[in-house]
Amino acid sequence: MILSNNQLHYFSLLFDYQNILPLFSNI
Repeated sequence: MILSNNQLHYFSLLFDYQNILPLFSNI
């Protein structure tokens, strides 16, 4: 599967968001 740059950017944002959300829920 070949991803375009936009898709890669979207997936990276998605994973970053999933990593950051638990930090906020822990506060």
